[in-house]
Amino acid sequence: MRETDLYLREPPGVAGVGVGVHGVASATDVFRLPELWQLHLYRYEAELTVDGTAHAVRPGRVSLVPPGATVRFRYRGRSEHLYAHLRITPTGPPRTVPVVQDAGPELPLLSALLLNAVAAAPAEPDRTRAEIWAALWRVAGLVPAAATRPGPHPAVGTAIAHIEARLAAP
Repeated sequence: MRETDLYLREPPGVAGVGVGVHGVASATDVFRLPELWQLHLYRYEAELTVDGTAHAVRPGRVSLVPPGATVRFRYRGRSEHLYAHLRITPTGPPRTVPVVQDAGPELPLLSALLLNAVAAAPAEPDRTRAEIWAALWRVAGLVPAAATRPGPHPAVGTAIAHIEARLAAP
């Protein structure tokens, strides 16, 4: 699966949001969430297969996997990411988005939105929902913005996103 249709007329229901760590106990995960969308913002390198289609995971990439898709990760050690598991009502016009794409210059904002959602989750579910909805709109906008924005080679954006994601690291 390379693309999926995303509906943004209504804010999503948030079933879970947080910081996930994988690759410690096992180098591989295979799972399927039958009723939930998966939004991940990666801080690691791995291989991801969604319904048989392989994708490269790198820091600064974002994935949006629809419900029912079989997901397989092959980690290269400790792998940390921000995530949200969502219920999205299919109303309004669909927006076709890649299942995996580079966040590029949107990485700092997407990271902030997801971190705000994580911080708000225990006490402010409406704020969590709003932060995730804003993140989904940004993810949906990555496709046209990347296609029409003049600028440096995509590898430069990936390198900048990688550096920005690690500014606080030694």
